[in-house]
Amino acid sequence: MLLWQNTVLSLANLHLSLTKLIKNLICINKQINYYNKMPKTNAEYLHEYRNTYEGLKKYIIDKWKRKGLVETEQYTYEELFDTWLWFPECENCGVELAPARGARCSNSRCMDHCHKTGIFRNILCNSCNVKRGYYEPESGNTGV
Repeated sequence: MLLWQNTVLSLANLHLSLTKLIKNLICINKQINYYNKMPKTNAEYLHEYRNTYEGLKKYIIDKWKRKGLVETEQYTYEELFDTWLWFPECENCGVELAPARGARCSNSRCMDHCHKTGIFRNILCNSCNVKRGYYEPESGNTGV
């Protein structure tokens, strides 16, 4: 008789544990459904937009404008962007350029331009761009 009572008690405890687990799962499921129905934040929309061609184009061109790159009669920002986006290698050292999106690395694509006039010169890897800026005669740096 004692064994039977222990078995029933164990089954009752198991049933309570399973009931609590099911209630927790239902609660978690409701939270997930609530989260999925929530509107996206501005940052999420911006991230999605920047992953489109138009979004990346606007972001990059705005960055160039802030850094002083200017349009000339020879090229527009849109023409420069298309060249920059599809250019395969550094014009100085020939290293293959990293994709347009991603973290800054030594072979990230850079728009080399004169910092006095803002006129575009070359599409370079980050390493060559930094070296050119450091040794650029018109900037006053001599590398010493």
